[in-house]
Amino acid sequence: MFGCGITTGTIANLTMVLAEKIQPVVEQLAGRIKASPVKHLDETGFRIAGQTQWLHVVSTESETRERPSRFRKNLEAKEQLLGVVVHDHCSPYYQLEGVKHGLCNAHHLRELKANEEIEKESIASAHDLAFVFGL
Repeated sequence: MFGCGITTGTIANLTMVLAEKIQPVVEQLAGRIKASPVKHLDETGFRIAGQTQWLHVVSTESETRERPSRFRKNLEAKEQLLGVVVHDHCSPYYQLEGVKHGLCNAHHLRELKANEEIEKESIASAHDLAFVFGL
């Protein structure tokens, strides 16, 4: 844009400087998430340079924290996960101790819709369940 080159080293250094500057905000965010009685957990895969990476998300009604990781089973710090955790039935979430588990209805509806479309089976339509759950 300005005709100046920028090296990957410069980008890495700027990233470290900015990460240090926002650390107090990150710590405040972690405290607010920890204080929330209900946390929603999810993860999604993506690729960088041909390698699968994972984006882990923990959110509350008003806060969201995203963390990239090379590992799918890289859960949030266990001390942050108190109370109820709502998730998609992914098995690593059940390894969390001292929490109550809730399952995400959006994932249920997506799986039922796929079952209808792919398997041509209908236990209950996604539309019916959305009505029942008020979605």
